[in-house]
Amino acid sequence: MNTRNTGLVLSILLLFFGGCTSNSNETDKSDSTAVAKTDENSVPVEHFKDQAYYDSFTRDSLKMREKIQIAANAFTQSFMRNDYKTYASFLHPAIIQMNGGMEIMIQKLSTIMPMDSTKFTRILTGPIQNIHPALADAGSVTGWYALMPVRRWLPNTDKSKFQLQWLAVQALDNGKRIYFIDITQAPLEKVYQLMPDLRVVLGNATNTKEIAPPRD
Repeated sequence: MNTRNTGLVLSILLLFFGGCTSNSNETDKSDSTAVAKTDENSVPVEHFKDQAYYDSFTRDSLKMREKIQIAANAFTQSFMRNDYKTYASFLHPAIIQMNGGMEIMIQKLSTIMPMDSTKFTRILTGPIQNIHPALADAGSVTGWYALMPVRRWLPNTDKSKFQLQWLAVQALDNGKRIYFIDITQAPLEKVYQLMPDLRVVLGNATNTKEIAPPRD
């Protein structure tokens, strides 16, 4: 990876952990969802129910929404529980690579996460704000991309007062590999260098301030 991309990945990583501590407003995930059903840091999952009138796009979109929300719940819970291995498995491979590989990344998380996760009494990731597939020239789906709000509550604050962040989501291999990137403070043109097809859900937005407020 060249020097330009090195700086990009490091800046996104720092923004991610900076977001976790702020006080202002290749892995199959099927085994990571066992705790994603009843935890208070979970957003309810709308389980896919097929209907005869669905077209193929609607059917695939609903299936992917379910998979991504389950993964997002597991990702959030792993942060709150200091489950470093599960948490790292959801980070973008470029971030893992720039931090020396998975083993070293987990070691770094073991130092950072215990301090960060205790700052919030509750974190909810989702529901999905927008989702769309990226298509190859031949029309085949190369991956699904989504945008998700993250609401975080500090201790002793009213439930209506929360910090808002935004996660970009990349789902590959029909949802077997799902990765999250915090894009809250990152210039989107730099994020696109790492995840070019994210444009399918962000359109012409240049920063997250241009994103519509999350839908309840």
